[in-house]
Amino acid sequence: MEEINQNTPFCQSCSMPMMKPEDFGTNADGSKNEEYCTYCFNVFDKILKKIKG
Repeated sequence: MEEINQNTPFCQSCSMPMMKPEDFGTNADGSKNEEYCTYCFNVFDKILKKIKG
């Protein structure tokens, strides 16, 4: 198991350490979102879709 250190990225919303590729959110173009975890990113995506209708 990897250890959290000063270079470990953290979600900017919930502060979850993002240590595995699947921890990162995925942008619409399929690229990795380095600011938000997959959980927060999915919530944001659902909210935006509801707002846009």
